[in-house]
This record gives sequence, C-alpha cells and structure tokens, in this order.
Amino acid sequence: MSAPATAIPWNRVRQGLVGVYVAACIASALWAFSGVTGSNELGAHVGAGRTGEGSVYFTVRNGSSFEWTNVRVDADGQWFITRDRVGAGEQFDARMRELENAWRVPRPVGLYFWEVGATDTAPRAFAPAGYAPGTLTIHTDQGTIEHEVTLDGPG
Repeated sequence: MSAPATAIPWNRVRQGLVGVYVAACIASALWAFSGVTGSNELGAHVGAGRTGEGSVYFTVRNGSSFEWTNVRVDADGQWFITRDRVGAGEQFDARMRELENAWRVPRPVGLYFWEVGATDTAPRAFAPAGYAPGTLTIHTDQGTIEHEVTLDGPG
C-alpha cells in the first residue's frame, strides 16, 4: 500500500532539512579544522621582553580596523597604565616602571591612629622595573582580552 499523496511533499521537505543540517555540520567541522581563527576580539598583538639592564617592557598593537578608546592595560591585576585611545594599526610601548599600583591609596601612611607603627613604608606607586607579569589584560570600550606573557630577550 502506498503513502497518501499529501505525505510525499512533507517527506521531501523533511529530507531536504536533514540534508541541509548534515551539510551545515560538515561545513562547520571543515571550518573548525581549517586553522582559520580570529586571534581575539580586539585584534590585539601583545609582546613583552627584557632589556639588557633587566627591566621589563611590553608592546601592545591594535591590529584591528577600528580604534580602541579608554584603554587600560593591567599587569596581573596589580599594576596598570591607561591611554585615551589607540588607533587602528597603532601600537604603544611601556616599561613596567611606568605602570601604577592599582591598589595604592594616594595618601601618607600613618594618617589614622590605627596605622601608626603598623608600617613605615608606603606601598610602591609604580611597578618595579624588573617585575615580570604573568598576564596582561587589555580593557577597552570595545572589549576585553587577557594575554599570557612570555618574556623575550636577556634575563
């Protein structure tokens, strides 16, 4: 006994949908293994190294086609540097000693009675020149990326 005439078009539609789904799965798998990747959402290129004197520096380049605004680069969440903007294709360099302490309260130590004698030294205002961060995080209005740091150069 054959199927009713109205069921045949639905079978074709169902077969077509299954075929499209299988083709999409195959195309997705081929794309995933093709090696085509978007490095990160900001198109950021980050490099770090050590000078001959042992001080650490890093370079951040905007490899995207759009400008970054309100840029903040954090080193391990402890030290930071800011820029108002970094244009498309531009880069900036900074030495660790230029990064400010993210947790420093800009006031003299010992101002309140409970601080007297607790410590004789204020927290560092800037990072030590030889500090080697493990992670640099770039925060912008356009997005945020985190980059693990490996140092190049002597040291």
